Amino acid sequence: MKFSFIKYTTATIFLLVILAINTGLIHSRAVGVFFVFIYGWYVSGKLGGELMTGYHGSWQRLTGCLGLVSGIIIAGTILYYFFGLTNIVIIASLLAGVCIAPCVALAHTWRVKQLATPADDTAMVTPRALGAWLGCLIVLVGDFLLLDYLNRHVTTSAIRTPWSMVTRNFFILFSLTTFFLIRTLRTHTSKTFAMVTVFLHTGVLISVGYFIYRFGFGFDPFIHRAAESHIAKWGVLYPKTPFYIGQYVLVVLLNKLTFLPIGGIDKLLLPILEIIFLPQLVYLALRNAFNVERAQARIGAILFFLVPFASFVTTTPYELAAFLGICAALYSTLYIYTNTFRAMPIILVALAALVVHPLAGIPALLIAACAVVAGYTMHAPQKKHRFYALFHISLYIISAFAIPLAFTLYLKLQTGWWGEIPSFEILRARLPDFYLPRLREGQTLYSFFTPLYWYYFISPFIFIALAWFGHRAWRANMRAAFPNIWFFPIMYIVVAVNALLVRFFIRLPGIGDHEQFQYSDRILHFATYLLIPFFLYGVLESIQYVERKFARVGSAVLAPLACALALAASLYASYPRVDAYTLDKFINTSETDIQAVHAIENREIALAEQTIESTQSEQSNNALNTSPPYVVLSNISTAAAALQEFGFTRAGNNAAKKTLSSNSTNAQNFTRNMRQPAYFKTSEGDLYYYSIPTGGPLYLAYLHMAEVNPDRATADYARALTGANRVYLVINEYWHTFNKITPLAKLSANEWFPIDQGRALVFVYR
Repeated sequence: MKFSFIKYTTATIFLLVILAINTGLIHSRAVGVFFVFIYGWYVSGKLGGELMTGYHGSWQRLTGCLGLVSGIIIAGTILYYFFGLTNIVIIASLLAGVCIAPCVALAHTWRVKQLATPADDTAMVTPRALGAWLGCLIVLVGDFLLLDYLNRHVTTSAIRTPWSMVTRNFFILFSLTTFFLIRTLRTHTSKTFAMVTVFLHTGVLISVGYFIYRFGFGFDPFIHRAAESHIAKWGVLYPKTPFYIGQYVLVVLLNKLTFLPIGGIDKLLLPILEIIFLPQLVYLALRNAFNVERAQARIGAILFFLVPFASFVTTTPYELAAFLGICAALYSTLYIYTNTFRAMPIILVALAALVVHPLAGIPALLIAACAVVAGYTMHAPQKKHRFYALFHISLYIISAFAIPLAFTLYLKLQTGWWGEIPSFEILRARLPDFYLPRLREGQTLYSFFTPLYWYYFISPFIFIALAWFGHRAWRANMRAAFPNIWFFPIMYIVVAVNALLVRFFIRLPGIGDHEQFQYSDRILHFATYLLIPFFLYGVLESIQYVERKFARVGSAVLAPLACALALAASLYASYPRVDAYTLDKFINTSETDIQAVHAIENREIALAEQTIESTQSEQSNNALNTSPPYVVLSNISTAAAALQEFGFTRAGNNAAKKTLSSNSTNAQNFTRNMRQPAYFKTSEGDLYYYSIPTGGPLYLAYLHMAEVNPDRATADYARALTGANRVYLVINEYWHTFNKITPLAKLSANEWFPIDQGRALVFVYR
């Protein structure tokens, strides 16, 4: 259908006016949620119609929605750098998203690429056998029971692994549900059923952490939520860095438009995007780019999660950018291996990934650039084919050094230093450690669980083997020369080379080797997803082999059972573990941590009140504004609690404010004092008032106090470094040196008090 500029403009202006009025005047959550949904539904449908001409309407809306989100991220990031994130900027970002569809439509009137018709996706006949419908019922009931089980096992306690709250019954039910899902997807071919069940099962896979951990887990999500809350309140966060803003813009925009809480939006953003897009795009790539039979492609959509998916369970800028990069790679399969798709969605999604996080965004942009050039090379005239091929090879070579060059340039701009070439001994020390999984001391092993414990270790080798097998089988099934058949293996090598160069040659100042190695590990992990279609092709070919080899038993039992057990093992390996081989050290933020940060804050508020009462009226202003702040030496979970509760500004305690007259100068100055940034200006740079790993000296001071000796000299060092008047040391009972350190701390501290019935102890040094 021809794009109608008049109808589209009228409808979108109406929607934007309603959203602007609600955002500025009405402040209704129901109105905001409803019209944001209508806005997204309408605009994504029109945009998808221009981006995916020839495809079914649902595929158009899916791509249009992703293109709209990407456009808003890009526009919002640019506007944020110039103006901050005000209500006007938010509406302008929505307007920019609206403008993508007519711009694409106008571009297509100038130069239209003739596209082929995609693979037939009409509904197939659904068998009416009782077994098929019984399988449907089992899958739906099983997924709802699994979600209900997780919802009933939420905890606010400090735990090392979510599996301590989950019994083996959960895994038994999960495996049975997966078994019947795979069997039913093969026989019950209703598109609606396949979509609903795959969505539900994907939700079970990636929502374990969301349900189990009441306050969330991991440290990065807390610091990013604090940044989003700060931007939502003040409109800007200084300093304006080139990182993370894409996610911040999207979360704050949704918060301002719908009036839903920042925390809820942030926690659910990435899981919802994954549930909606990943299975669908995997199916689309397998079905159209790799000519996989429809039922097999639907099975492949859920088997995407055979690769451990620890990087997809929480919302952080890197994980959001990696998700966008994977979407760009899946779209690239359609662009390169079929003539049914244009390059615009790939470029749009890759640019969005870049402004969210460059560590995944740069590889995504490299994929988009190389895919576009590959597409032009494939359709170039014969006389220009050699030129395009040479340009393509040159682009591959340049891309292999892109991320190290970007790091080097960033280092030069920030420090004026180009870095240095490490010696051979240093390079050898940076080699990754490789060792077989070892039993922890005092642990015994039941052989039945050995494959479960080893899955995370052996999964990379299985992945590479099946990806190689899948690529070989795909080439054999094509039975003819196929353009760009080696594109994704080459891109995998290109991105992997980037990862190796970053690991061995790039060092950023003030960051330890462990964090430095995380950069290269993340890049290499992202590279594996470039081979995911071939891996799934290899898995599906292996399933067909088992079915042919063992006939009815293979298709009915063996293949679904193997897939169900492997998916259960992947689920287990994707979250923190405590078992015979692994003891993950990170512990989630708990209710005890929340109580600790509030107890310390309330104590400081009380001391501030005493300062006001003990000084003359004319001296109160100076006493409030020059009183040194306090510093807290704590573990990463307690620091995360402080970020969640207080953010990047000193918390204003409502109870304390009530003790002062709201009209008094003291009350106004007290409020202003509590809004001061929660950072110390030190010789070591800006340091947050709770010790965090990125804070450097304070966290090292905490480690010395908590693991070596809680001496007064270290507390005096922290006080001298920051200018604080008081130093608090927080030791949680789960800390491995708790029984050794706390008696010594009681002797060296001026005072101490327990938190949550002794689950944590707070020591005060002044």
